[in-house]
Amino acid sequence: MDTMRDKPIKFSSSVFCLIILLSVYNSTAELRRLVQPPKSDSTLSFLVVGDWGRRGSYNQSQVARQMGKTGMNLNIDFVISTGDNFYDDGITSPYDCQFQDSFTNIYTAPSLQKPWYNVLGNHDYRGNVDAQISPILKDLDCRWVCLRSYVVNADIVDIFFIDTTPFVDKYFDEPKDHVYDWSGVLPRNKYLNNLLALERLEHPVTKSDGSLNILVVGDWGRQGCFNQSLVAHQMGIVGEQLDIDYVISVGDNFYDDGLKGDTDPAFEASFSHIYTHPSLQKQWYSVLGNHDYRGNVSAQLSHVLTQKDWRWFCRRSFVLCSGMVELFFVDTNPFVEQYFTDPEDHTYDWSNVLPRDRYISNLLHDLDLAMKKSRATWKFVVGHHGIKTAGEHGVTQELVDQLLPILEENKVDVYMNGHDHCLQHIGSDGGIQFLTSGGGSKAWRGVILPWDPKELKLYYDGQGFMSLHITHSQAKFIYYDISGNGAVEEKKQRMVVLGIQSLNWHVHGGFMEKKKKHLNGIVRATERDDSPPSSSSSSQRFEIDRDKARQALKQLDQQIESQADEKPRTFVKTSSDVVRTSSGGSSSMDPFMFEEPPEMSGSFLTTTAFLLLAFTLFYNILFFTVIKPSMDGPESVPADTIIAMSDSELVQFPLSSSPKKNF
Repeated sequence: MDTMRDKPIKFSSSVFCLIILLSVYNSTAELRRLVQPPKSDSTLSFLVVGDWGRRGSYNQSQVARQMGKTGMNLNIDFVISTGDNFYDDGITSPYDCQFQDSFTNIYTAPSLQKPWYNVLGNHDYRGNVDAQISPILKDLDCRWVCLRSYVVNADIVDIFFIDTTPFVDKYFDEPKDHVYDWSGVLPRNKYLNNLLALERLEHPVTKSDGSLNILVVGDWGRQGCFNQSLVAHQMGIVGEQLDIDYVISVGDNFYDDGLKGDTDPAFEASFSHIYTHPSLQKQWYSVLGNHDYRGNVSAQLSHVLTQKDWRWFCRRSFVLCSGMVELFFVDTNPFVEQYFTDPEDHTYDWSNVLPRDRYISNLLHDLDLAMKKSRATWKFVVGHHGIKTAGEHGVTQELVDQLLPILEENKVDVYMNGHDHCLQHIGSDGGIQFLTSGGGSKAWRGVILPWDPKELKLYYDGQGFMSLHITHSQAKFIYYDISGNGAVEEKKQRMVVLGIQSLNWHVHGGFMEKKKKHLNGIVRATERDDSPPSSSSSSQRFEIDRDKARQALKQLDQQIESQADEKPRTFVKTSSDVVRTSSGGSSSMDPFMFEEPPEMSGSFLTTTAFLLLAFTLFYNILFFTVIKPSMDGPESVPADTIIAMSDSELVQFPLSSSPKKNF
């Protein structure tokens, strides 16, 4: 008897060590978590048993009696079952008498009337798997808990239950005369990836050309206030024009302190009742922001919200596969040291994040592994906090030190974030592009920090959102302001002109059209007249002033002639050239600059040749895009594609390019 008693103890110890080992490597997976409180002295005792469902035969009843005695001596808290719960072929339905005959009527000792946490074995997969994980069994016997994979949080220890059966090749390749129930498992690779590397989702591409159109918005959950409803209205219009596939939310979904629970009315008031346009009735993929962590995080991740509004999908970290694109959603909040060391008067919900170091380490490991496995044409990363930003929050050093090296090593194309009070684009040619879309309903303007003009492509301190148009050869990003001013695309020249408007000033800035072989960027800026626009002017088409076009050519000729005899120098257009008019009518300078490319140095012959080539290219572009259309008159344009723009003066900056990038 002593020998028999020793064996279960050794077995339970080994299984316990295995489960603890698994917890180290899989704590970032979004598994369902169950809470099991320990004793008042913070200790736990439990039994472990497996391969038992024999209707009492093969000594099952004798083992059950000994378990009852040991359970009473140890005052156990629960029992763990490691699978093969019902021989030989599982159960056929939740009402199969095998459940009563092999479980309820066998483990009858008082000490065993505690929760039983079960996983599935290979014999269970030969029956009806859904029957074993059905809540009906818990109704029949309240002790029964069975899921494919989940976590039991017992305060002093997390116990990870892993569904190992689908890992075994022979059950698929050589099942012999057995029939396995693989419903809920196929496709197998996707199931296993979700269980291990990060959760992986697939959003099918529906357009015949394989392209994707996506809207991106962040910092929005204001129950319709602070212009959230206005931005939502413009998102609906743009979403309809672009025929979007889905929406990405970059966090701070519910101000000021997240959701209180999955029944919090703020969910409907800030989401379901705001984004009502038909074009926005698409899937929303969301990450958490710091304001969300001030509430009940589990509530935002809950399936209850999805039942209330099917569009809602929110996880801490996951991978979204969409044709040629893979988007890696990353929980950046635990990286920020300040939230832990200096939370001010805020309370953050760090459940399932602590210990923090292990959480971050596992997340980075899984992210790196997922990126290395990726064969996607485009790799985008989505997080709440900016890595590089000229906005109020500046650079997040923790992400620069820990996350950025992984993104660079894996040649990530774009990092998108919210958090800041602006829309902006930062990126050196050929490197990672940093895009901020944090103006969904910001209550105040932020601070513009000084930034390298070679990197700061665009900065707009106002509310709005962003669109993405992605094909195999290019990814185009367009910012929209609160009035929905969008982009005009001239496909022949493959360039994008982009309209950004605030209540007090306005910028038409070209963003970027990133290509696989070449990257072209055009930046344009305009100054807005201090006088308010009339109602009639708001509907005017964009037209070219012939006199200004001729004047621009004349100035260009004079500039080239003068530069031929001068030493190379750098021209910088500083904030004094871009005037921002406040609501009070006084002007102030914004600390952002646009820098023109430096001139070539070298011998007089080389410089002259370069200038002639540049002038020829520039003149041809200007002639076909400005002068000729102005002489020929405007082309007929469908009314629904006309964008209203101001007729204020254009200041055009030269076309910039970067070296070819091989993918």
